[in-house]
Amino acid sequence: MDLGPQWPHVSDSEVADLPLLPKDTPLTNPRFLARSYHSDVYLIDVTYRDKTASAILKIFSKTLKHRYFKETDAYRYLHHYGAPDEGIVPKIYGVLPSISKKRLSEILGNAVPDDQAPITTPASGVLMQHIRGAVSPSAENMTTKIAEAALDALGVIHSCHVLHGDAEGRNLLLYPETGKVVWIDFSCARINRSIYLASEERSPVKQFLYETLVIPNCNKVHW
Repeated sequence: MDLGPQWPHVSDSEVADLPLLPKDTPLTNPRFLARSYHSDVYLIDVTYRDKTASAILKIFSKTLKHRYFKETDAYRYLHHYGAPDEGIVPKIYGVLPSISKKRLSEILGNAVPDDQAPITTPASGVLMQHIRGAVSPSAENMTTKIAEAALDALGVIHSCHVLHGDAEGRNLLLYPETGKVVWIDFSCARINRSIYLASEERSPVKQFLYETLVIPNCNKVHW
């Protein structure tokens, strides 16, 4: 199948692996945030060079390790092309390719909710930037400027050879005051060079942002 024009080829061997999180990195105060169909998400404190900050820890069960590989492959390419430096995707601090049952217990302690099924091990994890203070898009906060920023950011992601795979509103965060946007959750992503496939992903996102969010916002009567 001819997928038309493509971005310049880059060999996978040219794209560096994400850094391993050193085993002695202190991870403390885990707080459960959510469980999706592919990962568990925790807010956790990480200490590096005597400074402690909050971060997001995504944990993938052994049975869902293919999702971990999708996420890390996407972020490898995003980091290779500098997308995190533009602030449109989170930065990755380090990965944990294999987490034993003992190590997982040490990290999470009693933070795992009682009503959640156990995480099968060896699990895998990604420690990433915590996007503070951002909100989900809605008809109340979406503007034409923010919609354009979201599409531009998705375009940058595509130019990094990454198809998001789940480019939905739930995976878009924004700051209404500044217009800054951040795309998150690349566990459905795949590496891609086809401009046609990128446009196929962009089209429904544009429709959602403008027809579902921007137009209702503009049509509101302000008293």
